[in-house]
Amino acid sequence: MRMLFVNPALSDDFSTLDIGLTTLATYINERSDHVAGIADLTFHRRYWKRRLNEQIRRFEPDIIGMPSNTMHMQYVREVAAEIASAQGIPIVLGGHHASIHPDDALRTPGVRAIVRGDGEKPLITLLDREGPEGCGESVPGLWWTRRDGRVVATPGGSFEPDLNVLPTPNYDLWED
Repeated sequence: MRMLFVNPALSDDFSTLDIGLTTLATYINERSDHVAGIADLTFHRRYWKRRLNEQIRRFEPDIIGMPSNTMHMQYVREVAAEIASAQGIPIVLGGHHASIHPDDALRTPGVRAIVRGDGEKPLITLLDREGPEGCGESVPGLWWTRRDGRVVATPGGSFEPDLNVLPTPNYDLWED
C-alpha cells in the first residue's frame, strides 16, 4: 500500500518540519514493503488546495496520514475536509491531539482512524491489513470508525522507550 503523510501546517511557520512525520515515513519505507511519502503544505498557504491535490494525484496514496497537534487542529480539520470532499481517501490521524483527545480527533471530517501513542508499528499493521477494517481489535491504540458508524477503540497505545531502534529520519522525503 501507499501512504502519503500530509503536513497540514498552513500557518506559514517553517518551524513545523515534523520529525515524527519524517520518522514514520522513513520507518515504513525501510521496515516494510509499503511506500510512504510526505506532502508539505507549509510554504503553499495561498494555493494549498491545488498543491495538496497535485501531490495526491502524483503519489496515488491508498491512505493518508496526518499529525495532529492541538494548536494546529484548525488546519488539520480544513485539510481533512478537503481530502474527504475532493479525494475520498481514508485519513489516519496521529500525534499529540489524537493521543490525548481521541474522540475529538476521530470526529474530524474524513478521518477513519487514529493512532494513540507511537505510530510506527500500528501503521505497518494497518497497511498490511489494507486499512483499519482489517485490524479488528488487535492493534493497541488504534481507534477507527466502522462503516456502520460504530467506533472500535482498542485500548493501549505505547511509546518506544529506546529511540535508537528507530531509523535516522530521511529528510529527503521533504521537497521544500
